[in-house]
Amino acid sequence: MTVVFGADVPALLGRVETRIASGPLRHVKLELGFEGLPPELDGLRIGHVTDLHFGASPRLLQPLVDWAQAQTVDLWAVTGDLLETVDGIGPTAELVGALEAPLGRWFVAGNNDNRVLPELGGVGRALEPLGLRVLDNEGLILKHRGGRLALAGVDDPTRFRDDLPAATGGLTDEPFLLLLAHSPGIAFRDDPLPPNLVLSGHTHGGQICVPFLGPLIARTRQPGCGRRMAAGIFQRGSSVVYVSRGIGTSLLPIRILCPPEVTTVTLRSGRGAVPAED
Repeated sequence: MTVVFGADVPALLGRVETRIASGPLRHVKLELGFEGLPPELDGLRIGHVTDLHFGASPRLLQPLVDWAQAQTVDLWAVTGDLLETVDGIGPTAELVGALEAPLGRWFVAGNNDNRVLPELGGVGRALEPLGLRVLDNEGLILKHRGGRLALAGVDDPTRFRDDLPAATGGLTDEPFLLLLAHSPGIAFRDDPLPPNLVLSGHTHGGQICVPFLGPLIARTRQPGCGRRMAAGIFQRGSSVVYVSRGIGTSLLPIRILCPPEVTTVTLRSGRGAVPAED
């Protein structure tokens, strides 16, 4: 049985979770249906990784590289906390080399990135030479099969470095807008949330979960965005928000009933429905 935390989300067509043979990594496969999705974007596939916390001893690096090389996606989204220390830049380069996609590899900074990367000259100077395109409170239009995908990204919401109006300015009238943000706390800002789909992480899924209670903490620092949004898929206004459990750990180097995950999202035209649990 697949458990999806939080409220029912009409956009959810399906969720499949599989274990990758090379380790405890979980691959969550989502199909999301959106009314008004341009037909050119139907079937567009997004690979999502987050919260790697790479340091001198990177967690699950080889399984991640193997998994990424086996994927066929149109766009990669990396939603922050790539690094725990500057020693993680080498493993980051190795992983990024495996992230192949015609629409690019896109990154938004998390709290740890903004702590570590100034030592390497800043987020953009350190990561863009590796092949990651940094979105720092900005957005743009990508062309796919003759259609338009609006893509925006904000700096770390957990330290209130985000500027949603700047990131989405000029894009809110586009038929489909994808927003990348390190934390789901972005969905609880005073600014209206115009995107159709938000991909985020930061929470580690709570990292330690208890049967029947779920995650113990979420640490989003945003009122209203608590434990119930530690992992899974949610409706927030007219937007769908997906919160990945990510890869790494913080405070304690353990996960309990909260396996590390990677995600692929396939966009579909039309309104979906939450499937019955089996």
